Amino acid sequence: MPITATITETNPIKGTTTTPANVAASTSVGVQPSITRMEIPGVKGADGDITWQGTWSSSTTYTQNNAVQYNGSAYVALQGSSDIRPDTNATVWSLMVQKGDTGPTGAAGSAGATGPAGATGPQGPRGVAGSTGATGSIGADGAKGDTGESGAAATITIGSTTTGSAGSNASVSNSGSTSDAVLNFTIPTGPQGPTGNTGPAGADGAQGPQGATGPQGATGPQGADGAAATISVGSVSTGLPGSNASISNSGSTSAATLDFTIPRGATGASGNIDWKGGWNSSTVYGEDEAVYYNGSSYIAVANSQNVAPGTDNTKWNIMAAAGAEGGAISSMEDTDINSTVLNNSILMYHSSSTKWKDIQPFGSVHGDVALDGGTF
Repeated sequence: MPITATITETNPIKGTTTTPANVAASTSVGVQPSITRMEIPGVKGADGDITWQGTWSSSTTYTQNNAVQYNGSAYVALQGSSDIRPDTNATVWSLMVQKGDTGPTGAAGSAGATGPAGATGPQGPRGVAGSTGATGSIGADGAKGDTGESGAAATITIGSTTTGSAGSNASVSNSGSTSDAVLNFTIPTGPQGPTGNTGPAGADGAQGPQGATGPQGATGPQGADGAAATISVGSVSTGLPGSNASISNSGSTSAATLDFTIPRGATGASGNIDWKGGWNSSTVYGEDEAVYYNGSSYIAVANSQNVAPGTDNTKWNIMAAAGAEGGAISSMEDTDINSTVLNNSILMYHSSSTKWKDIQPFGSVHGDVALDGGTF
């Protein structure tokens, strides 16, 4: 390091000053690092005790007579200090040698020895891409990667199933996709196997529809005689004229009780009955002539002779059947007749008057006779 020494002559000293050939003689003399001693004749001073501390540092504590270098000048401590710059306080630091002006550039020195390799510098910018090189050989297999996440489950649907010819190969094709498969099968016919055992009878199927009526079958054998049904007449009632006759069974199929409703006929035209009294086989009777025979009265519906009433319905119709023998009429109060009741008179009970009325007194027709309230 060059050291600049400023020499100020306050008291001229006689003698000679030796100046090296490479040091310029001036008021300020630049002393090169190769000069170890400069002799200036004068009075010898006391020995100093300066300790060189190198470059000043704010973190170092300095004591008196410590010398430092700061910004190219040399300073010596006059007293102890810490963190006081040498160029800021003359009571703490004294300038020893002030930094001189920069001298001319010296001649180039010889090349020094190669120093150690410096630290690696930062990476430079990316260069222009080069041309593609030749394909290298296939590298070794890498390590097995981690198992991936499970994919969505695929769906499988059975599509068609067809039968192939015997001896052909079975096949399966997918008419769908890998994630939604539709499998179509072709299965060849196998050889005929042995007859298997008869399986159990299946359950009865549902009742089928009624079939068409078949042809008349042959007459079967005579069946056993069934129990005879009984039929009895129940009630017989009179319906209104013009209504329909009806029969109902108030019993059962094996013991029927038949109830009849028979409508009353329309009222006929007034007749012209000619009463002839008791029937006589020798008399010729004409139509509408009435007779009495065996307690019943009859009317002729056709001419006849010697045909007894009740034997031929084509000749005679019964008018009033003989009733059961009644009790004796004890007095005239039981009749509406004012004369003596004679034998062979025909009497009819009149329900509205509750009396007996003469139909044939003395063998002749006697007015209108009431039969249960009707005109006879």
